[in-house]
Parts: sequence; structure tokens; C-alpha cells
Amino acid sequence: MMAQLLIITTLDVLGRRNNREHHVIANLAPRFDRVAVVFRRRGRPGKKLRDLLTDEVEVIRKGAITYYAVDPKLNPPEGAVREFVHGRDGWLRKALANTLDSVGILRDWLTIRALTRVAKDAVARDMPILCEAFGPWAAMAAIRLRQEGVVARTVYVDRDFEPGFMRSPLRRTWAAHVEAKAASQADLTLSIGHRLAARFAGVAGAEVRISPTGVDGAQFTPKRRTHPPPHLVFVGQVAAWSGIEEVLQAMQHLLPEVPDLRLTVIGPCEDAYRRGLAPR
Repeated sequence: MMAQLLIITTLDVLGRRNNREHHVIANLAPRFDRVAVVFRRRGRPGKKLRDLLTDEVEVIRKGAITYYAVDPKLNPPEGAVREFVHGRDGWLRKALANTLDSVGILRDWLTIRALTRVAKDAVARDMPILCEAFGPWAAMAAIRLRQEGVVARTVYVDRDFEPGFMRSPLRRTWAAHVEAKAASQADLTLSIGHRLAARFAGVAGAEVRISPTGVDGAQFTPKRRTHPPPHLVFVGQVAAWSGIEEVLQAMQHLLPEVPDLRLTVIGPCEDAYRRGLAPR
């Protein structure tokens, strides 16, 4: 029987590399007759205010896979909000951060709606559809499609603790609610770690399995050495939630005993946050 794979994600799949989505696409795509990937594109630099009030969609075909790049309403340029907030001082910065993050609930809702609409048009209705949705907003879009009879099965890929990216207590509560709702209504939830999976332990209807991302550290024996000197390397998005500041604080305690200890940070970083990390 012919079947199709639908992937929905808020990661800019064509603008990023080496994420779980890329490996899932590479491994699953050959098993299906038709593959559609619907993703939220990062807000482009220099985006004008009027463009924030419209949805934009671009269809891109790469071999046997069709990508649908969705730029939903209220999708500002990447980092623009953080830059705006970091440019303020004291209580104003905290108030702005909480207020704008709370407004992000509307952006989340508009993202769900845009992904649902585009995904509905992206699939063929004459064959069964398996949908893998990455993150809670994509999962809610997938569940809506299943409720409308468009999608046969939905898998929620629980790839991260979404409230951890948020400042506003209101938005954290909203995100946790959406995560639990996605887990309770998806046919299957794949959590990338045990601690993530544990938060759904009391959620009725949640069918959760562990599907790790990365390597199993228990399979590798630690190697003690004196040369070369210890060198910590961080690779990824450099932001307030990345843990860089905690590493710097820990290094202050280690340096008296390990004076050659070094840290290299590699990854995209907004200028305002970079200035905050600069050596004093």
C-alpha cells in the first residue's frame, strides 16, 4: 500500500543543519512514497511591520521531498526581540521581557494555525499519512489534522522542555499545558530523555517512549590524561538559556587546580548577549 510521510516542525529545516529533523527525514523518507516537510521559517532580517501581519509560504522541492517554508504572522526576525530587550536596563528590561514573552502565546497560536493550514494542503488524501511533529506547536497542528481526518497517525517528538526557553510565568504555564495536551492526544510520544518523559507520567492517555538523541555515555569508558590540557568546547546556540554563564562560574572554582583549563564557545550569538559575556 502506498503511504506518505508528513513532518511538521518549528525548526527552520532548510536554514539549520544536523538536527534530529534532518536525520529523521534522511532515514524515513526512503520508506515512503511521498514526503512533505512543513516547517516554520526563521523571521528574515529587515522584516517590516506590515509583513508581521501576513502569512507567507514558499514551496521548495529537493529530490523526492517537498518542503513548505511557512512564515506565519507575528514571526519577527530571529533575535530581534532579545536584542530589543537587552538594549534596556534594570526593571524596564525585566518588565519588557515578561510582557513580550507573554505576547508570544499569540505567536504560538498563530504558528499552530499556519502550520495546520499549510500541512492540510501539502498532503494527498488518497493514501494513508503518518505525521511526525516536532515540539508542542507542531504536535497540536498534527492533532488537529488527525481530528479532521487528514492524518491517520500522529507522533509527537518531545525534543525539549519548551517552558525552559521562556521568561514569562504565564507563557511557561501555557507551554506546559500544550505539551501535556499534545502527549495526551498523540498516538505516540517520543521523548528524547527520561526526565522529559517523566513529566507526562500522570497525563491520562499519554503513550510515551524514550527515543534518545545523541550517544549513550555509559557505553564509553572515561579516559584520564594529563596532556593535552583540559579543553571544554561548547557548540550550539549561544543564549541566556545555554548554560555558558554557569560554566564560567564553575571554571572560577576549577582554575586554581587546573590553570590550563580552557573554554571555547562556537555558535550563533546576538550582539547584546555577546557583550555581556565579554571578558571584563
